Amino acid sequence: MRLGRWIAMLAAMSAQPAIAADLNALLNDQPTIGSEVSRGAAASFQCELNHEADSVAFGKCVSDAANADEQRHPDYAAFELGLYWQECVLRSIILGGDKQGHMLLDDVELRHSKTVLVLSYQQFRRYQRQLGLTDEQLVTAYAAGDPAWRPLVQQLHDWEKHPPKVP
Repeated sequence: MRLGRWIAMLAAMSAQPAIAADLNALLNDQPTIGSEVSRGAAASFQCELNHEADSVAFGKCVSDAANADEQRHPDYAAFELGLYWQECVLRSIILGGDKQGHMLLDDVELRHSKTVLVLSYQQFRRYQRQLGLTDEQLVTAYAAGDPAWRPLVQQLHDWEKHPPKVP
């Protein structure tokens, strides 16, 4: 008989509803500048993968990602920094030294890519200044200190001396 009561009591205790979370509690959402730069760069890279053959759609995807993040986190400039920085890197690869990238783009897309590279570069540098980051800090944050990424610092210094220009 006693065993039956214990079983009934345990069953009743386990059937009680759990205490609900406080819906007004603040979220512990404190990302680092480095994690936000990486998150932005990853979003831009995903846009490029999704729209590899369409330069205009790639740019729209990046803009949409920036707008969506601005709605969620209006003060996360580091995300936009990473987003536009990665877009600059990817567009410079597409437009860069090898002519194969140019062969994939018609004249309109080529002109569009060059123009968007300039605009993205300006946005990237604006967010970089706003956050007070050096090129070295940016690359270190993105690459987690991996020395293989060191040439990217030189590319950023070269861009500073010779920024992309509107065609």
